[in-house]
Amino acid sequence: MSDIWSCGVILYVMLTGNLPFDDQNVVVLYQKILKGNAHIPKWLSQGAQDILKKILDPNPITRIDVDGIRGHDWFKQGYTPAVPFNDDEDISMYEGSLNMTENNGIQDNIATNQINAFQLIGMPSCLDLSGFFEKEDASKRKIRFASNHSPAYLFEKIESIVRKMGFQVHKSNGKLKVIKDCKGPAKSKGQESLLISAEVFTLHRIFIV
Repeated sequence: MSDIWSCGVILYVMLTGNLPFDDQNVVVLYQKILKGNAHIPKWLSQGAQDILKKILDPNPITRIDVDGIRGHDWFKQGYTPAVPFNDDEDISMYEGSLNMTENNGIQDNIATNQINAFQLIGMPSCLDLSGFFEKEDASKRKIRFASNHSPAYLFEKIESIVRKMGFQVHKSNGKLKVIKDCKGPAKSKGQESLLISAEVFTLHRIFIV
């Protein structure tokens, strides 16, 4: 049942672009999770609101199960059961897609880290305990956003923008680091060198954080 709840977190993020539970105070955050106090946007369809409430139910006994999800009207809209391929057919189709990708010159060699719902909900800064052991640096900022573009496209877009701004770009292991060293008059005015790090996580093959 915890797997169903985690699927609810992922579904919520995919439908709204936000986390179902988030708060600057970690104690309040835990209380929201335990009470199931997820804000369901009114602009979602009634069916989407209903299934989210049932999946994010904190009580595993009353939480909707897999059969209930499959029988839900919202889930059945446009749903076509997957037809499994045999191994040989699956491999041949995979190889064909690789050849097509290579022939079209489209390659995405960006390695990304896979994350699950529990890791996703653990991303808010209120869960970062490093402040207890390290000196707080007010200049550090973290921004998180979701996209359905490929990691390669996101990195290329970021790189093209920051290079125009005079930044140096270094890429390795699924991370992109943007560096600008303030020298000369700017340095003398107390400005320090700027370092920005971008990392891509794959929540789903078409949903990137």
